[in-house]
Amino acid sequence: MRLYYPGQLDYTIDTNKYGFRGPDWDLSPERKNVVVIGDSFAFGWGVQWEETVGQLLEKELQKSDPSYQVINLAIPGWDMDRIIQSFELYKDLLSPVSVVYIFCPNDLLGDIKKPPSGDYDIEYHPSPGDEKGFKAMVARQQPDYWSWNKFYRSSYGKAYHARIIRPIFSKRIRKSLSVDPAPEEYDFPPPIDPPAKCTLDEEHKEFFLYCLNRLHKDAGQSNFYILDTSDKSILYRKDKPDNRRWILREFCLQTPGAYFIDFETFVRKTPGSRKYYLDYDDHWSPEGHAVAARLLLGRMDR
Repeated sequence: MRLYYPGQLDYTIDTNKYGFRGPDWDLSPERKNVVVIGDSFAFGWGVQWEETVGQLLEKELQKSDPSYQVINLAIPGWDMDRIIQSFELYKDLLSPVSVVYIFCPNDLLGDIKKPPSGDYDIEYHPSPGDEKGFKAMVARQQPDYWSWNKFYRSSYGKAYHARIIRPIFSKRIRKSLSVDPAPEEYDFPPPIDPPAKCTLDEEHKEFFLYCLNRLHKDAGQSNFYILDTSDKSILYRKDKPDNRRWILREFCLQTPGAYFIDFETFVRKTPGSRKYYLDYDDHWSPEGHAVAARLLLGRMDR
């Protein structure tokens, strides 16, 4: 499938028999699988397959050992529950030597469901209309499918509504578009020193730590690497002690076998780091994927 917007976006997406981006997996026992999980950043929205962080990482790992294979389990729009469900579904098949979680702040936007038992419920519970909805989704992906909604979304009317109309009526969007001054030659305000304790509200913090511990447990004996992304709506504002990456840092400092790569601090400290993001939205550019792969490679225990 080709995604094309004149002058802005032009890339293709191919999926394997499991429905994930990339070619079919080589499941031979001699393979050393590195599994990448996450959402659209890890998926590589807006860039070609060979430009994604996973493929760049695989290319470098194979220079020292050709048996390495990097497998991408990321899907755009997934929250932490879907990310965990996907990894738990395939972890035994893939037997990874390392797991890389590319965290995006909106991974925590889903509902926090905590039943009276005290444990969180992040399992998939199908509703009566799910099968019908799935069939409708498949039909929408076919080349000959047409609807007014598809026509609208493929036109500049949708872009005009998103860029011009919505910010007028949405306080959240207007806030996300605010900009704090950055030092000369820098694109973003500088990072703060890591706080003694993240000030994220306790409800989200507790749920976040539950999910991280569950992923780490699922990774088993594999090294567990977490790299934060941060979008421009966060980076254009002053760094704060409630930034969710501080939870990632605290978790990794307290958890053997878990390692944190602080991408946001890196770009805040790097002149001209705006180039690591696409011009037209918050996702990484090819340069952003390249630097993320380099930071990961420098931290990985091979």
